[in-house]
Amino acid sequence: MDISTAIACREPAVTDEPVCSICLDAFTTPRQLPCMHSFCQKCLQDYISKTVSTKGDAVKEFVCPVCRAITNLPKTEKDVKYWASLYPRSAISVAAKSKVKVERVCDGCQYAGESKSAQGFCVTCEDSLCNDCLSVHRKTKATRDHIVISVEELDSTPENRVRFGKGFGCPDHQDKPVEYYCQSHEAVCCADCFFSYHRTCAQVKNLSKDLPSLLSDLKTQEIMDQMNNIEKHLLTFTSTNESNIDKLEATFSNLTAEIQTFRKKINDRLDEIERTVTAKGNRICKEEMIRQQKENNQCQCLINAVRNSKIFLELVLKYGTDVQTFLVSKKSAAQLKSYADQIRGKYENIELLTIRLKFGSRIKSILSKDIKNIAKLETKRDRKSFPCSIITDSLFNSGVGKFSQEHQVKLDSVVDIHSTGQDRPLYSGGVHLPGGSIVLANHTNNTCCLYDSCYNFITSYTLLGVPMNMCLVDDHEIAVTLPYDVRTVQFLSVLDNSFRDIGTVKTKYQCFGVTAISRNEVVVSGPTDNNKGYWSLVSRTAGELYHYEFDSHIQSAHVALNNSKSRVYISTSDSHEVYCFDLCDARQYFVYTSHDLRNTLGIAVDREDNVFVVGFNSHNIHKLSPEGTTLQVITSGVPQYPYRTFFDKNREHLIVTNMSDDQNNKLHLFVSQ
Repeated sequence: MDISTAIACREPAVTDEPVCSICLDAFTTPRQLPCMHSFCQKCLQDYISKTVSTKGDAVKEFVCPVCRAITNLPKTEKDVKYWASLYPRSAISVAAKSKVKVERVCDGCQYAGESKSAQGFCVTCEDSLCNDCLSVHRKTKATRDHIVISVEELDSTPENRVRFGKGFGCPDHQDKPVEYYCQSHEAVCCADCFFSYHRTCAQVKNLSKDLPSLLSDLKTQEIMDQMNNIEKHLLTFTSTNESNIDKLEATFSNLTAEIQTFRKKINDRLDEIERTVTAKGNRICKEEMIRQQKENNQCQCLINAVRNSKIFLELVLKYGTDVQTFLVSKKSAAQLKSYADQIRGKYENIELLTIRLKFGSRIKSILSKDIKNIAKLETKRDRKSFPCSIITDSLFNSGVGKFSQEHQVKLDSVVDIHSTGQDRPLYSGGVHLPGGSIVLANHTNNTCCLYDSCYNFITSYTLLGVPMNMCLVDDHEIAVTLPYDVRTVQFLSVLDNSFRDIGTVKTKYQCFGVTAISRNEVVVSGPTDNNKGYWSLVSRTAGELYHYEFDSHIQSAHVALNNSKSRVYISTSDSHEVYCFDLCDARQYFVYTSHDLRNTLGIAVDREDNVFVVGFNSHNIHKLSPEGTTLQVITSGVPQYPYRTFFDKNREHLIVTNMSDDQNNKLHLFVSQ
């Protein structure tokens, strides 16, 4: 459906007059179901006919289109197309004034299967009568003393229309008055129903005796107030929707213009890049051609000199005397040394020149992504609580279903980290290097430990402080956070089975979590000095580039990025939450909480941008979608106190460290099924 079709499908506005809930228009001959909901006779008939045709002739009931109450079909021999007319006329016509078209049919003729317009109304029998039936009614001994009024008189006042209206009889016998109320079943009934179904019920009230007390218990005014609250809320809802529709009409026309403007900006930027690269490439190529030609000319001169020396020596060897041969050979040897020296200084190595166009990592990341990950339409929905106490939260909250079994994560293996001389190592972070070796930060003795692909210890390096986390910033370079005292991110190179310090960056607050954007930039996270949450974009050369704080009382926070480096995920320990922010403008996408996620520590992101967060005190790992919905709660195989988590170099295994007394030197490896 396109936008023009959607706009054309807008429903009529809500009015103060009662309207049929099916056609949303003024009532025409309204009929009332036992549940007290009213519909146009034609609308109700169409609904019944559709129900019968769908479910078959054996169907004996249908549900009310409004409240879904079970309603019995009329017990009649008439064709189905007349069934709606057998339900009583609705008193809703009183409130609808002249807009409701009421056609009164003779009840006497209707009982006989005929349909005639009523001209009078018997107040005693509460039946509408045509002229013929009215004549018989007045002549019959049993009914000739009944009070009869005209239809015009009946419809002249609301009191008459309500008091003598149909639809207030027994739900199962509409022609019989309601006489009893069964509190056990919360049902009203006639005398026949009482003796058939409720005679043995413990709490049955006789309406002729107990009606005053039942009315006082009902608190009718409170019901009316609640109805007013509901109506007020629903009117606000429809008004807000109407406003949204108006905004959507304007928004849609702006979308195309906005993307065209954005496209022009991109094209202008690409044109600028093309001009810059072309000009620079032209200059570089010209400069290199001149340099290469100059070297060739110099080399050609040397070639000519060598050839001349060689030709002269050949002539002397062939035709000269021995003295000449000696003198020229001696001179040629000296020339040879000069030629060799020139070659070693300038022409010994041949340089193969290559000029390539290399795009930055961010633009390559954009080009490699699906279009839906580059440009998205985001819809913000703000919910307001329902202002009526009789509406429970369950109306707004959907049930929690079972987690999908697709890509479920399970324990693959548990590996021992061979002893490094520490009785109780506490691994507060780790990374996998391209060659398969692994680096772990040991919180216990302030070291980084290097292990081979079989988890055999190789060497360690003493850090400037207590490590809390680490990340890989380049193939063989890592960043380690040192939050206490020094408040520093320390960068190390790991080559040839050894560590080398390659620099540090100070942070404003304690830095617990760290993840890399590029070789030069990392995002760190932690608590501010007043224990609010923060994350910062930090450059190795320029220091802190961007700082953002958010309201969450915490002691520590850890951080991860999605694969396109556009979203920041923060796990906060004390508030037991996972936050998601936009990296560029710090816009908050969601906050994830769960009753079974306590003390959130380690956090990592897989190849599909799913987020894994460790619940230290809940002894589990939550797998979230990129938008913050629960995909799986991993409990099987999780150590008693999971601590940090990271992926191996191929992102095939989720690696979890822990603080369990008997497993602190073990790594738990999880894999998707």
